[in-house]
Amino acid sequence: MKKTFTFLMILFAAGSLSVFGQITDDFSASHDYLDGVDGTIWDGVKENGGILEVAEVAEILDLNTTTNSGALTFTTVYSYFAGNNDNGCMIYKNVPAGSDFSITVEIFDGTFPSFGNGDTVDYLMVGPIVRVDDAETVSFVALQAFDRPNWGAVYGFRNIPMDPEENWISVDADENEVSVASHPWMRLSKSGSTVTGSISEDGETWWEYWSEDREDMDAFPLQVGLYNASYTDQEGTVVFDNVSITGSTLAIPAMNGEEIKLYYSALDQMIKFGSDNISGLKQIQVVNMAGQLVKSVSDIDANGISVAGLTDGTYVIAVQTADGQIYSDKVVIF
Repeated sequence: MKKTFTFLMILFAAGSLSVFGQITDDFSASHDYLDGVDGTIWDGVKENGGILEVAEVAEILDLNTTTNSGALTFTTVYSYFAGNNDNGCMIYKNVPAGSDFSITVEIFDGTFPSFGNGDTVDYLMVGPIVRVDDAETVSFVALQAFDRPNWGAVYGFRNIPMDPEENWISVDADENEVSVASHPWMRLSKSGSTVTGSISEDGETWWEYWSEDREDMDAFPLQVGLYNASYTDQEGTVVFDNVSITGSTLAIPAMNGEEIKLYYSALDQMIKFGSDNISGLKQIQVVNMAGQLVKSVSDIDANGISVAGLTDGTYVIAVQTADGQIYSDKVVIF
């Protein structure tokens, strides 16, 4: 499982400070997510667990990187994201309330007509999703790869509860026909309150086919990830690859049962740790309040990192852990 870590920018909003980072996963390591998400970039797996008004509950049959080595195989029955129902199956990362994010993924294969493998599932819909993490609310945006040009329905979105009707396209902005195989890349992003859906042939040049304000989501923590909705007893399979997630993190969490704390020591001009346990740290970067990276350290000494020569002021200390997570804290250097 390849994980990479890249700082993008510092965001100032409503007096808060967040470090943006990027985490990618090419699913190269063997893992069965039905056994849990420990050691991966993901925070959880949803199977039902929402508001259900359906006759059958959803079931995940496969969610692993072994059925198709180096990619994520995701198979369900009765998974259902639509209307007032939250019976869906997804793998997700947690995103704090009010945060911007972007998730990009490639559909490598699956039971879709355009892949030419002879398998078709009547109502299989898959893609990136953002879901409000609240037990009392059915609220989500799901981009839909459906692959039915004969129905005029190849790509679409469900925008619940704002617009419960399905919305479909089968051609691009130049009226060229599209399919899941011809445009296998999908991107779902949120900037401010605006949520946008895009598709691409190559993961480089994007066509934004839908956008809408979802200010109602701003007050809630979100789950951002990949879903599979099969709707019936037919086994619907999608094979995802090359996922990339960008978003903000706000605090340094407990690590190996012991909270990591950072502080500045003026005596020796170092950022030090309030714990002797630094085995879970892979990289530390120091970013000034203008958003400029001023120091990056990957060879981390138990004594801390030197910040001698930096101008007095407040800095964001951003930490990458060994499992690819990104966290941040602020310190004042004087």
